Amino acid sequence: MELPEAVREEDVCAEAALRGLALEGFSAFRQGLGDGRSALVISYGADGPHLLRTALRAAVDSVAARTS
Repeated sequence: MELPEAVREEDVCAEAALRGLALEGFSAFRQGLGDGRSALVISYGADGPHLLRTALRAAVDSVAARTS
């Protein structure tokens, strides 16, 4: 998930951790220099669809908290 230009993935991951959600920035998976755009890796490891919805809401809220 690509982040808005002014938002750092490290900040969103830290915000998500405060909400009990572990997110990983795309930079951890990037080889070489790449284009350097901030992004998150979204994967599914929850015990059911209801937990995925909760996790995605926390991710969106974490991005929103760092853009305002």
